[in-house]
Amino acid sequence: MRIRNHEQPTLSAAFSMQLSESRTLAGASIALLERIDLSGSITQAAKDCGISYRSAWQTIERLQNCSSTPLVSRSAGGAQGGGSSLTGEGRKLVAMYRAAEAEHRRFVEHLGEALGEYETYATLMRRWFMKTSVRNQLHGTVQLVSTGAVNTEVVIGIGGKDRLTAIITNDGADEMDLKLGKSVSALIKESSIVLCTGENIPRISARNRLKGRVLRCCEGVVFSEVTVELPGSKVITAMISFESMAEMELWPDTPVWVCFKASDVILAAS
Repeated sequence: MRIRNHEQPTLSAAFSMQLSESRTLAGASIALLERIDLSGSITQAAKDCGISYRSAWQTIERLQNCSSTPLVSRSAGGAQGGGSSLTGEGRKLVAMYRAAEAEHRRFVEHLGEALGEYETYATLMRRWFMKTSVRNQLHGTVQLVSTGAVNTEVVIGIGGKDRLTAIITNDGADEMDLKLGKSVSALIKESSIVLCTGENIPRISARNRLKGRVLRCCEGVVFSEVTVELPGSKVITAMISFESMAEMELWPDTPVWVCFKASDVILAAS
């Protein structure tokens, strides 16, 4: 609220929605989805929104990782050149957000009228959200909880047939009150991920071995980022050496296995 001399005070508040325990949905992300649906191109949508192509993809990946079903579908190149569009769930998300935004605007206007007689007032409530530097934050639901003498094994469905396993302490499982169907977020550091190629499941000790396709490679001087898309629409980013990426001949659409230890998975829940 801003007050100038004896003018009528006005009330304004930014609107956003919480998608998961660690992610919020703001108008900029919705605007990007709307532009994708309108233009049929992520490249054009990024230009329309004034952001880079990489930023657009990162926004889409974060949204996909928070959703149980795909929000954006991609078609391969060909005679028509390929393109992107929103799925039915993507359009529902946009419609829901815009409807909630309109209701929020009406509420703020009404509250502003109710508080118009006051020259100053304090902020009543503020929600704080968890922020972390971990790039891979995959939202899913608990499908299995197996308690042992010291540790608890938790299996989480992250979309489609994709599942991952986490090993946490029994105390941690009790504090989180983990039950079947509970919504959780799985955090995996990029440096904890090992990539493998080949048709057969890699014979390594890592409990989690998920098959996907390379979505994007970002080369660095020492390390490179490789983003992999899983069948269930989730994306996982790995950080590997430049030499390893070259030796494995990783390019977009290359089949690859994403492997990481169950003990490297951190769980978060509200």
